[in-house]
Amino acid sequence: MKKKISLGLTINLMFMAIIVPMLIIALAGYIVSNNATNAGGKLYTSYGKTQGDGAMALAYLQEAKVQLRNVIFTYADDKTKQQNSVDALAKTKENMEAFVEKALNALLDNECKKLLQESEENALAYYDVADKCVNYALAGNTESAVSGLLNEAVPSANEAQAKMEELLDTLDKKANQEEKAVEAQALTGTIIIVVLVLVGIAVAVFAIIYMNRKIKDIIVEIANDAEKLGRGNIDIELPKDNSIKEIYELIESFHALATNLQKQADALDKLSNGDLRVDFIPASEEDVVGNAIVKLVNDDNRSFMSIRNATNQISLGSSQIAAASQTLAQGSTEQASAIEQITASITDIANKTKDNAQQADEVNRIVIDAKADVSEGNARMEEMVTAMNEINEASENIQKIIKVIDDIAFNTNILALNATVEAARAGEQGRGFAVVAEEVRNLAGRSAEASSQTAEMIEDAIQKAKRGGQLAKQTEESLQVISDMIEQITGLSEDIAKASNDQATATAQIDQALIQVSQVVQTNSATSQECASASEELSGQARGLNQELAKFQLKDIIGNMPSQSIGYEETPMLGETDTYRY
Repeated sequence: MKKKISLGLTINLMFMAIIVPMLIIALAGYIVSNNATNAGGKLYTSYGKTQGDGAMALAYLQEAKVQLRNVIFTYADDKTKQQNSVDALAKTKENMEAFVEKALNALLDNECKKLLQESEENALAYYDVADKCVNYALAGNTESAVSGLLNEAVPSANEAQAKMEELLDTLDKKANQEEKAVEAQALTGTIIIVVLVLVGIAVAVFAIIYMNRKIKDIIVEIANDAEKLGRGNIDIELPKDNSIKEIYELIESFHALATNLQKQADALDKLSNGDLRVDFIPASEEDVVGNAIVKLVNDDNRSFMSIRNATNQISLGSSQIAAASQTLAQGSTEQASAIEQITASITDIANKTKDNAQQADEVNRIVIDAKADVSEGNARMEEMVTAMNEINEASENIQKIIKVIDDIAFNTNILALNATVEAARAGEQGRGFAVVAEEVRNLAGRSAEASSQTAEMIEDAIQKAKRGGQLAKQTEESLQVISDMIEQITGLSEDIAKASNDQATATAQIDQALIQVSQVVQTNSATSQECASASEELSGQARGLNQELAKFQLKDIIGNMPSQSIGYEETPMLGETDTYRY
């Protein structure tokens, strides 16, 4: 069997097929750009910068010529400026040598180095002659200084300048050549990048086409087959096998689905034709439809077997019902006669019960009136007890007032006694006052005596009022007992009246019910006859039902059908390169 790769690995390979050319293009661009940068740097360092350094060295040489003329001619009479020019001349030599040294270090071309070295030698020869001329000028020997300048210094300087200009021309030519080489190299790099970009685009297009052919087309085809299955059409043509693992597994799953649907369709077709002997094995425990088909077959076999047995029993029972209906009709006739006699007796009992209820209502009314009278007497007695209590309270208040009068009489007697004593002390002048005090004393004594008598009378009245209150309380309690007894009698009489009325109502309802029972018994008698004929018809229907059930082919042994545990059958796997049609 051909080895299959996973979808993730396929996508990764396609991604790598796209990303690797991109990385190569990026690397090539970097290399080309780096080479161009290096070439440009080399061009600048070897030629451009060297030209600048040579030009600066030539410029300092030109300045040296100017400073030498200043020493000899211009500042011959000004010693200060002359000395400044001497110093500047020495400085130009240092700067010229420094720029020549930089140029020599940067130059890579031997021809250019040779020209620069020759120019330096001529320049140094000029500076040697210049030193001699400076010394002549400083010593005042102008003629010798001028002769040295014209005969030795100027030729050396001109030779150095000519060599330097030749060097600059040579550097310029070589720089142009190098620049053209860099441009050619950049063009070559650009062409390489363009070629790599085209190759990357071609690889990406190939990867997209491959993905479409390997994945998209097959998935679209499987989706169309799934749509057919969704519409209930199991006549589908699965695509050929694919080398991608997930696609292969998807096709395998659809193959299992189509096979299982075909088995289910075959089983349902047999069931629809009345063949209940189908032995269907579900694909797995999760096969909801398959398990439902197994349950349907088992349940239908049990149900139809039960219906078959029931029709046999109905056929047998209908004959028994017919015989029983005849017996029931005869018994219903006898019941109707007995119920008529009972109805007459119940009617007489109802009339007597009605009279008892009326008499009980009259007794209840009399007892209620008596209860109202006793309640009113009890209320009057309560008012009397309240009045006696108020009399007791008033008597106690009078006792308090008499107590105050006794205190006043006692104090008055004391005052009269004190007044008599004081009158006796006063002698003749107090005699009249003594008489008055004596009278006041006598009056206080009579007041005390009257107050004592009144207190005794009030005490006697209080005792009698208390005795009357006790008697009234006892009377109230007796009336309350009578009231409670009348309350009980009233309740009992109400219960008796209610029970009598309920009895009257019940007997009337019994009478009415007996009339209805009589009608029902008569109806039952007629119905029994109808049941007998209906039973005969039911027996005929049961025989017809048995004939219809005979069309269904049932399993012989219901107990052998699986009920609790169900075996499952694995769907065969799809062939590796075949095309399947369902």
